[in-house]
Amino acid sequence: MICSNGRHVPPAQRNAQRERRVVTVAPEPIDGELVPDGELFPENVALAVEACRLAGVDPAIARQGMRDARPDPGAVSVRQVDVRGVAVTWVNAFAANDPESARLILQRVLSPSQRPLVVIYNHRDDRPLRTRAFAPLLAEMAPVRVLVVGDHPRRVARVLVRSGIRATASPTRVAAEVFQTAAAEAGDRGIVLGLGNIAGIGMGLARWEQGGADD
Repeated sequence: MICSNGRHVPPAQRNAQRERRVVTVAPEPIDGELVPDGELFPENVALAVEACRLAGVDPAIARQGMRDARPDPGAVSVRQVDVRGVAVTWVNAFAANDPESARLILQRVLSPSQRPLVVIYNHRDDRPLRTRAFAPLLAEMAPVRVLVVGDHPRRVARVLVRSGIRATASPTRVAAEVFQTAAAEAGDRGIVLGLGNIAGIGMGLARWEQGGADD
């Protein structure tokens, strides 16, 4: 078992079977040489490199392969997008499946003073507990608006409203229109943040990385 240094090591050691061992690794330095461009979690790089090493792959070859690989469309990314004359910062964090990961992403890409913030929250019907898990984080972020998309957006918006969050269901399922609505709400120099799930409309919104959302 390979585990990053930190609070997860003791439970990993307790749960490891007797014939197994726990290997701990430290985060890879973020110097452009070891960590692929845009990678926000050097801990993940270190885990992958160690797994390759244990499998007999030279760490240098493993790192080069990571740098050369095409990024996953759901990978966390930050870019400036112009939408009908409104310049917003688009943070694609749909692949952050839990509040802890989402919080780490926000800490690493945004400053606390950056506002206004509009969240596009993509809900999946087969992940019913995720909305309740994200609600405290959304309340803590105090966004101008949470625009709910995906499955049952009206129901999910009501759940968030009961948690004190200003949330509304998106009136459209067209990715480009959803983003335009969020950008208009955020205003010039605002932030649009995607959270929740990458599936469905989340993937369409993530494709703003390639220059514009799908219809």
